[in-house]
Amino acid sequence: MVLAFFAVMLVPTVNYYRTQMAELNELHASIDSLEAQRDDLKAEIARWDDPLYIKQQARERINLVMPGEKLYMVVGDRPKENETDTEANGSTFEVRQELPWVDALLDSVRRSATD
Repeated sequence: MVLAFFAVMLVPTVNYYRTQMAELNELHASIDSLEAQRDDLKAEIARWDDPLYIKQQARERINLVMPGEKLYMVVGDRPKENETDTEANGSTFEVRQELPWVDALLDSVRRSATD
């Protein structure tokens, strides 16, 4: 009878211990990920101490140029990746028959310049 009483009293305690250990493991994993994120942010901050990195970021983000340099900006939409002119003909020497002759001429000049 005494053993049954201790078993009944011990089951909830063991169950509570298991849930607490699972929660503790989750918290340790969370701490590890936050420490990794902290290390990444510290490395990012350290990069900003380098003058070359600052110049690179200024060029990329706000298009800054050094004295004597010229900045060329290409304006317009980029062509879609799945749309190519050479796939329609199979060869750059063929003339696209579905286009009017002026457009076909311009298309062949454009394709000859890119090949």
